[in-house]
Amino acid sequence: MVTPHTLRHFHAVRALDLGIPLNDLQAQLGHTDLKTTSVYLKADINHRRKSYEGFEI
Repeated sequence: MVTPHTLRHFHAVRALDLGIPLNDLQAQLGHTDLKTTSVYLKADINHRRKSYEGFEI
């Protein structure tokens, strides 16, 4: 099942993979604290793979 949270998470991880600067992603996601956005930097490859399942790129 695809939820808004799943899409938001997928966007954040994919944006970082593509080289979008963390502060730009912070603004896109509406986070006031950079620490909140930096959580996406710690997503390991298995977590990312699960995020990508079901999506065609």
